Amino acid sequence: MCCLCLFFYLAVPYIVRAADNSGFYYPAEWETQSSLWIGFRTVKEGRNYEPVLQRMLAALAGHVHLNLLIESTHDLMPSLKYFAGVGLGSTDFTMVETGFPYFWLRDTGPIFVKNREGKIKVLGVPFTRYRDIDNPQGRLAAVRHQKYIKKISQSLGIGIIPADIVLEGGTFDVNGAGVVLLSSILRDRNLHWPQKVLERKILRALGQRKAIWLRQGVAEDPYGFSKIVNQYWGRGTGGHLDQFVRFANENTVLLAWVSEQENQNSDIAKINFQRMRENYTILKNTTDLNGQKLTIIKVPFPTMITYAYTINEESAPLYQQRGVNLNAGDEIEVVAAASYLNFIITNGLILLPAYEGATESNGTSGKDGEMLRIMEKLFPRHKIVQINPLRLNWQGGGMHCIVQQQPVSFP
Repeated sequence: MCCLCLFFYLAVPYIVRAADNSGFYYPAEWETQSSLWIGFRTVKEGRNYEPVLQRMLAALAGHVHLNLLIESTHDLMPSLKYFAGVGLGSTDFTMVETGFPYFWLRDTGPIFVKNREGKIKVLGVPFTRYRDIDNPQGRLAAVRHQKYIKKISQSLGIGIIPADIVLEGGTFDVNGAGVVLLSSILRDRNLHWPQKVLERKILRALGQRKAIWLRQGVAEDPYGFSKIVNQYWGRGTGGHLDQFVRFANENTVLLAWVSEQENQNSDIAKINFQRMRENYTILKNTTDLNGQKLTIIKVPFPTMITYAYTINEESAPLYQQRGVNLNAGDEIEVVAAASYLNFIITNGLILLPAYEGATESNGTSGKDGEMLRIMEKLFPRHKIVQINPLRLNWQGGGMHCIVQQQPVSFP
């Protein structure tokens, strides 16, 4: 039978002190993983993503053990028959009941670090609902998150390294050799720390030696649900890195890129054209720890995917209560946070976004093939499975946003 972990909460203090990482570091995602933690279902989220989740689970089976997080078994405990239908055997996964109502595991799940002896710990970084710590909901989320992380660490028999910085999983990426890419939104999440102090704290927490700060993220990833430009609206985090830049190895960076021709196609493309060129300049003018220039591979943006929506009398007050300036009768175009770089890499396998057929005329099938060829060249020993993650993209995230890897540990 699959395992079921029931987490019961104890009062724990909010962690506000930093600690020496004592040789612990955050491994690159292509290093061997013992398990992959996946946001499977909460009361509010999970069901709508079933087509994506089922394809992910089927592809991951046999490559890595899966810890599937569910808020409460009272919501739904799928039977073993359900999982057998997508190719999971009873020993392939563990159901973990958390009581924590957040689905997006890249930012809310345990951030695992390890040392050279193979021991692992969890970073005790707070989750603030994406800069929302100054209201009651944000403070409640932070407290519940600390309890949830503590219970996960206890269930695994590993310790917590306290940290006093907000460090969402989508805000950084490491090259496995001491260099970390950082999103500029980390400054917004940590306003009480000067940037130099914040950088030192991040480097210490992640066990890295050099930080490269990137500028703004993609236009399709605004903060919250907000207007991007003209009639276009989107939902997102405000600039997570896994939407536009990823390390592929110690010296190679993948960067989302808008061509000169695409720059003329839409106001969204124009924004991304400018932002990615700024990020390219930063990457071009930096080096790895050995003083070597980074190899920058430009990858395509998926052609923009939108749907038209008219605000009705019923929904208008809800938007206004949340500070969103929309009134009944307003017509908007909602933009999906589509990205080829929101991929998952685990033991010998890559789950790669693909968008062919996402809309009638989005024209992305050629780009799907281009991205596949890039990844095949970079990862010749990996099996690559293309999955359409659009249902996740409408909510501002993707496949990478709902997982967090656990590295292999040794006694």
